[in-house]
Amino acid sequence: MSSDDDESSWVFESLVGYLRGPAWNIPIITFIEQKSIVFEPGCDNEEYRKIHNEYKNLVDFMLGSHMEDMGITPEQFEKVCGKPNRGIAAKFHQGLFEQVWAADDYEIFKRMMTQKNIDLQLQALEIMAQRYGLVPDSFQGEPQGATDDAEKADEKSSKDDEEALMAHVMKKSLEEEATAKEQETMEEKLIQEAIQATLLEKQRLEAESSKEKELLDKDDELAWRHRATTEEVNQRREYLRNQRDKLVALKRAEREKQLNSTLERDEPQRPRSARAARAALGGTVTLETPNVADQGNLAFRKSLAARLKAEVIDS
Repeated sequence: MSSDDDESSWVFESLVGYLRGPAWNIPIITFIEQKSIVFEPGCDNEEYRKIHNEYKNLVDFMLGSHMEDMGITPEQFEKVCGKPNRGIAAKFHQGLFEQVWAADDYEIFKRMMTQKNIDLQLQALEIMAQRYGLVPDSFQGEPQGATDDAEKADEKSSKDDEEALMAHVMKKSLEEEATAKEQETMEEKLIQEAIQATLLEKQRLEAESSKEKELLDKDDELAWRHRATTEEVNQRREYLRNQRDKLVALKRAEREKQLNSTLERDEPQRPRSARAARAALGGTVTLETPNVADQGNLAFRKSLAARLKAEVIDS
């Protein structure tokens, strides 16, 4: 193996290790979950594009911090990415590929965010169902949001981590409910109606999820099948959104604990990546407009996206 091959292998191995780790994943996933709340199936507006720009700047910022820690310049990375490397595609499971590629493709980003919003609502429904004792068979088995295709080992590990987090969050949510009793301000009647409506809402969300994943343009045949007024429907959906927001907040708090634990160990070796992760999770990074000095970070993303496109899409 030539020295150039050694360099290429080392650069990609360090990058993949970073992208699989919590210093990248926790800030990125937290951003996706928090910002996905406004994304609805079949919609498009200026706010979506604004959030996409913020996401691009976040990805650039995070990639740049890793490259600084590794002492890799944009020119070196571009050179490495310019060489064919059939092994790189195999190291990127679908979720990881999507995180990187979404920064470079608005339509993929919009689909990813819409799907995440749907997944969060389904998870919130599952917590509501368990909290109030309404656990239909369809809630059992594989957690919501998992794909039907066979997962690669890496992706399975990532999903296992997410399932463990969800189990912890659900347990904490139920414990809080047991001690705090009824903290919701909605009337008991509205709560019970919301619970009874969960099955229909779950069907509606799963129909939307299927449409997003398969990119099918078909009528929503599983819409609300009762005579509820528009106001009642809006109340129920608002209640579900509130539950989803609480879920996102709980998951963020748990991930922050995980990240702090990891960074305490890794910060001496990767100080810039650690600071970047803390800043991104804490919301202290300016994402609205990239700094002129950050053009090198943009170059990292463009080079990586081009390499992935060549290996995964164009091959």
